[in-house]
Order: sequence, then C-alpha cells, then structure tokens
Amino acid sequence: MTCEYSDVCSGCSLWQTALQQQQKEKVELFKTQAEKKWQITLPEVKIHSLGPGGLRDRLDFTIENGSFGLQHKTSSQIVDLPVCLQLSPPLQKFLEDFRSALPPVKKGSVRLRVGPNGERGVWLDFANKDIQMLFEEKTALTKLLALGFVEIGQRRKKLIWSESSSEAPAEIPRFRLVDPELQTWTSAYVGPQQKELDLYSYVSSFSQTGTQANKKIAEIITSYVSQINPNSIYEFGAGIGTLTLPALFASATQAAKYTVFENDELSLQGLKKTLEQCDLAPRIQINAGDFQKEKIVSQAVQTLEGADLLILNPPRSGVGDFLVPTVEASHAAIYMSCFAQSLIEDAKLLIAMGFKLKQVELVDQFPQTSHGEWLALWEK
Repeated sequence: MTCEYSDVCSGCSLWQTALQQQQKEKVELFKTQAEKKWQITLPEVKIHSLGPGGLRDRLDFTIENGSFGLQHKTSSQIVDLPVCLQLSPPLQKFLEDFRSALPPVKKGSVRLRVGPNGERGVWLDFANKDIQMLFEEKTALTKLLALGFVEIGQRRKKLIWSESSSEAPAEIPRFRLVDPELQTWTSAYVGPQQKELDLYSYVSSFSQTGTQANKKIAEIITSYVSQINPNSIYEFGAGIGTLTLPALFASATQAAKYTVFENDELSLQGLKKTLEQCDLAPRIQINAGDFQKEKIVSQAVQTLEGADLLILNPPRSGVGDFLVPTVEASHAAIYMSCFAQSLIEDAKLLIAMGFKLKQVELVDQFPQTSHGEWLALWEK
C-alpha cells in the first residue's frame, strides 16, 4: 500500500514499518511493560491481523479553513484527505460524496458512518452559530440530506426538511431539528456461527471502528465466555452492547443474572432498544450513571455479590479501585481495552485478588498506528 499523505498526515505513524513488524513491536512493548508491572511471565500473545488497511466503517475528521481530514504531523494544520486507505470501500465512496457537499464552516468535527446494509450517517458537531448559518444558507444541508441520515450537535438532533402539507398548508418549508432517532449503525455477532444482530445507536455513539474488528472481538468474547460458562455476569462499560450480546449468547445458561453498568445515557438508549427488539430486555439489568464517581451507582456496585464473570471495558482512564469488593468475590474476568496502559494498571488489582492470566490477545484493528485492541482472560 502506498499513501501519498503518509509524510504529513498524523493518522498513521507507522506507515513505513512492515505490518508484521508493527504487530511484533506492539506485543513486545506490551509484554515488557506488563511483566515489569505484574512481576509475572506472560503467556504467548495471540495476534489477530485484519490486514494493512481498509478496516474502518466510521471516520472522524475535522473541517478547518476548507480542508477536511486529520492533523498535520508537525503543525496544528489539517491535512486535506480526499482519500484514506484506512477506510472500507463503502466509507471511502461516502467520503468522496461528502466532500462534494462539504459544509462551508471555518472549523468543526464530522463523523461519517456506513451501516451494515450500506446506510449512510453524518454527525455534524459544529458551533451553534455555524449551524444557524447552514440553516440560512440551505444549499449544503440540502446536499447532505440527499446523501443520508444527518445528526447535528451535542444533543444529536435529527435534521429533516419540513414541507407544507394539506394539514398545514400555511407552514413555510424549512429545515428543522427533531428528536434524536436510533438507527442500526452496527451489529453484534453472537453464537458459534456469529449470527448477526442489529445494534441500535446514534451516528455519534461509540462503537468499534469496523465490521471486521467487531466480528473478531465477538469471536474472542464468545470463546472466553464459553470456557467459563457463567451463570452471573457483571459488565462495566457496556456501551451499545457490542460485547453484551455475544457474552449473553455464549453462556449455556444465557447468564441467568446479567447486570450492566454504563455512564453514557445515549448509548444505553440504543442498548435498551436493541434488547427490546430481540426480546432480551427481561434478561439484563441496566444501571445508568458514572459508576466510578456517582454516589448512587457506587452504592449499587458495593452491594453486588461476586459474579462468575466480570467483563471490564473501561474508558482510557481505566477501572481504578472502586470495584475491589466485587473483584475479590468474583471468579473470572475479561478485560478489553484499546489503551494497553489501562489494562496494565488495572490488572494489578486482579493479580492482588488472586487472578491468573490465562489468555491475552491483540486484535490489530488500528494498522499503521501504535494502537491495538487488547483482550485478556483472567481466572482464579
């Protein structure tokens, strides 16, 4: 693969390094840091290579002074990217079409997403004054609506064009923002056959970056949970349910007691709708709120009994020590993070509570960068 922007774009820091060498260096760095912190010898790290690029079904670019792309390697300027080799073919085509309708704002963030069935979604995170300007200008928003679903602002409002009608003939045709609308922008893959289930979310919701990585992660989660066959599962950081559904279906008992904690209410709105659509809502207890900080949720955590399995998928800040009583009383844990340092720090608690590292794996869903998705299985 040859990228004409690799010398200036900050998105891919390892473009000049062979893919296998990148993966080897990621593993060696992880092992060195983990073994130093944990004072143990790690088992062999299994590497799942998904290829050198073309993996992303979701992109986050910045508009700045007419450029649309990522930050320059050596300055604060934005590198204009008409092509990005990290994108899946459908997303690359969407990028090309979006650029023909690029909103005339000086600066703002944009997410483009392609769903499982080719659906297109745009999230415009612009200043209010720029949104108002686009409403008055009309041309850019008209083009964007022709491309797909449009979501605007931190409140994730849906953009529509309101026509006058026989019921309201005096209404002036205009753009309007209406309540956020959940769509199926990604999927969960469940069971040994990896049956595909739609996951509801907003364009702006967090998800894995692409289908290939999502499938591989679901396969690993299914394998781990099948080995443990838990009757009770506590999941911290459930998001829209990317791990929740594979874990639920992998348990032979379908986890009679499955409790999730998530601090993003918008993600939980998607998870709740997914569970309702799949007739799974009665099986899962949902706790909303910042389980690391809010008093009411911390109290909920403190009253938990031990679980057969903990699933930990925290933000970059990690889990911390708020889970000490629950970890101490539980029997197995799966930890997943795209930030290796979080796993390395948090695992000290698992080791102190008597857990042993059984498996650790790297899903290389961020080729050409120093990042990776790390999964680790721990058992007492």
